[in-house]
Amino acid sequence: MYATLQEALQFKGHDGAQSIIDECMNVCPEVTGIDKYNNGRTIPMDFGTEEKDTMETMFMTKVPEVNPFRDANTGVLPIKGEFEKRLTQLATATAFWRADLAVIEKNPKAGAQLILYRAIASMKAHIEALGKQFFYGQKNGGYGEGFPGITELMDASQIVSANGKGNKLTSAYFVWFHEDGVSWRYGMNGAMTMSDPRECTLQDAKGGLFPGIEQYMQYYPGLKVSHKYSVGRIANIDLTSVYAGKPDPNAFTDTHLYQYLMRLPAGMRPNVCFLPYAAAFLLAASRATVQFAQNASGDKIIVAGQTPPVTEFEGILLVPSDSIVIGEKEVKI
Repeated sequence: MYATLQEALQFKGHDGAQSIIDECMNVCPEVTGIDKYNNGRTIPMDFGTEEKDTMETMFMTKVPEVNPFRDANTGVLPIKGEFEKRLTQLATATAFWRADLAVIEKNPKAGAQLILYRAIASMKAHIEALGKQFFYGQKNGGYGEGFPGITELMDASQIVSANGKGNKLTSAYFVWFHEDGVSWRYGMNGAMTMSDPRECTLQDAKGGLFPGIEQYMQYYPGLKVSHKYSVGRIANIDLTSVYAGKPDPNAFTDTHLYQYLMRLPAGMRPNVCFLPYAAAFLLAASRATVQFAQNASGDKIIVAGQTPPVTEFEGILLVPSDSIVIGEKEVKI
C-alpha cells in the first residue's frame, strides 16, 4: 500500500519513531540480546557470517564410550564419534515501501519524517519476525519461507513435559549461545542494507502512472545449531491458572528445570532460558516462601509471604520473551 499525504502530515516526528525502535529492542531478547524485564541486562549471544546463502554443519550426535587403558605390547582402538552433516538454507529477508513523490515534495519535512518512520517500522517488524522464526521455524508456526528454528533443530531427547493439558500451553526454551552451540548466522558476509530512497514510476489500480519514491532493506538470516545439547525445551506448561487469577504453584517449578538439566552431561549447560512472562510468574509462585490455604471453592490462595522475582536458575539467565506463543500445541512425549 502506498503512503498517503495524510499519513505524512499526521506523523509527529523523530521522537515518536525513536520510541518505536526503543520498544522493539526490548521485545525480542533472543534477537537483540537485551532483557527488558531485568533492567536491560545483556544476554550472552553468538553471531557469525557466511559467504554464501547455505551453510554446512557437522552435528555431533554421540560421543562413544572407549577404554583408553592398555597393557604392555597391546593397543587401543581409534576413537570415532558419530556426526550428522546438516545443510541449512539461509533465508532472504526484505522490507520494501513506496510513496507518491508528491507526498514528499508537498511537505518535505513531514515527508522526511515519514521516510524515517517507514525505515524504523520495517526494522521493528523484522525483529519481531526473526524472534518468531528463532523459536518456531518453517514448520511449527513460523514462516515457511524463513529459516529452520530451534523447535525443528532440537533433538527429541532434550524435551521435557510439564504435563499441562489446557488451551494456554507454552514452553520454556533453553539455549547455549556459543560458536559451537547456537549461533545467529548472516549470509553474504553479514550484509544488511537499507537503500537510499530513490525515485521510481508507480502504477495505480487502473493502470495510471505517477512518479514515486521507494526504499528497501535486505539481508540473509539463519540459525546454526551445532550440538544437540545446546537447545532444550520444557513443553506443555499450562498457563490457564495464571489467566484465571489463581496461579497454580505446581504447574511450573524448579523441579521441571532440573528434569531438563539432568539430561545434559555434567558441566554442559545453557546460558539462557527464554519463557513467557506469565510462565516466569508461575515459577515465582512455586518459589515463594509463602503460606497457602484453600478458599471456600477449594482453590489454593496465598495468605502470607512474598513472591520473589525470577531472574536465574543454577546460573542460567531466565529471560521473558514476547516471541513465545501462549497457546502452543501439546507436545506428545
